[in-house]
Amino acid sequence: MSFQNYWQKIKFLDHLIASKVSGGQRNLARKLNISVSTLNEYINAMKEVGFPIKYCRKRRCYYYEKEGRMVDSLFDETISNEKMKNIKGGEMLFSLRLYRNDSH
Repeated sequence: MSFQNYWQKIKFLDHLIASKVSGGQRNLARKLNISVSTLNEYINAMKEVGFPIKYCRKRRCYYYEKEGRMVDSLFDETISNEKMKNIKGGEMLFSLRLYRNDSH
């Protein structure tokens, strides 16, 4: 399986869990077009990197124990000082960075 395909399935799995509409294991695996054992591998991998996934036996669905969201990308771009000036509120942060750098 390509990484892009894997990533799309993880994103869809995250959406279903966050929306609390995942259903049980078999149903969820069917929605993702994967086996139950592969679903368990995905969920375990997500838990390993910090996703607070739990299962509710009463509602028979997965959910997140804590509020939060999955980031859209694995690559976090560094924002240049020039770009930061154009971001709402960025000018203040830029000024704070300059102040901190001057005080050292």
